[in-house]
Amino acid sequence: MSIQRLEKLTERLRGLPLFLETNADLILKNTGKFLVAENRRTLKEDGHTTEQIPVEYLPPRLGPTGKYGWYSRGYERTKRGNVLYVDLYLSGAFHRSIVLIQTEKNHWIFSSADEKYLFLLANYGQDILGVSEEFLDFYTSGIMAFQLQERVDKFLEV
Repeated sequence: MSIQRLEKLTERLRGLPLFLETNADLILKNTGKFLVAENRRTLKEDGHTTEQIPVEYLPPRLGPTGKYGWYSRGYERTKRGNVLYVDLYLSGAFHRSIVLIQTEKNHWIFSSADEKYLFLLANYGQDILGVSEEFLDFYTSGIMAFQLQERVDKFLEV
């Protein structure tokens, strides 16, 4: 390997931390819908929070938002009774409104634009948004790691 190639590689290695941060955000931006889909699936099919705890029907109560949660009449009729878990899906508006947004560099959160979002948080807590640690490990060690490795390999080519 020539001195010039070695110097070029050394320079790229110095820029690797910034490259990794930037590309991790790009990968999340491009594949975030996969995480959102898992959040929706977990809530609807499993009826679980990110902590893998079943979402239980609870009477409306004052929550961390300072507001009382509420249920529509249709939701009360549909979900009350012999329901083993609550899937937070009736019209689908809440599920469709779940998004993954970037709040700052390398920081992403799940959120919702649905008008019921604050009430759902009051009734069920913050863990209704997001994915389990197990799924996040699968995503980061599989999908994200593979794509990041491909990008790093191209970046370091001399």
